[in-house]
Amino acid sequence: MKNKKIKGFTILELAVALGVLAIIVTAVWFGSSQSYRRDIISAANLLAADIRYAQQMAIQKGVDVQISIFEDGYLIDYRPDGGANRPLLEGFRAFPNASNAGSSVQTINFTPRGTTNTPMTITLENRHYNISLTLTLGAGRVLVRDPLPL
Repeated sequence: MKNKKIKGFTILELAVALGVLAIIVTAVWFGSSQSYRRDIISAANLLAADIRYAQQMAIQKGVDVQISIFEDGYLIDYRPDGGANRPLLEGFRAFPNASNAGSSVQTINFTPRGTTNTPMTITLENRHYNISLTLTLGAGRVLVRDPLPL
């Protein structure tokens, strides 16, 4: 009887290939979800810093400052001497990577004393991750709450 060489893969080779593929898929999946998380945390921290800046400018300029938060970004305006609104920051600030703040427009108003009568929680979210910004009543303190610490 002659030995015939059979062409193909052994079960061991297939198991090793599937194991390597599973490790690669897991690494890519975990890495991309962490990237979304970093993006949304960065957007939340930038919004929080801009809210603090708006509060400081309301006190410093002695004017009302308004922050309008839309689904895909926000604007910060002030009204000098009861006139028309002027932008406090250059243009519209967009949220990165499909992050959004919900479908309705939210407005934060700071008085010339730096206080607000608008207690609210702003939740930024994307398809993988949610994060909340809490604006407390009166003092205008801004807290960014990450549900999962890094």
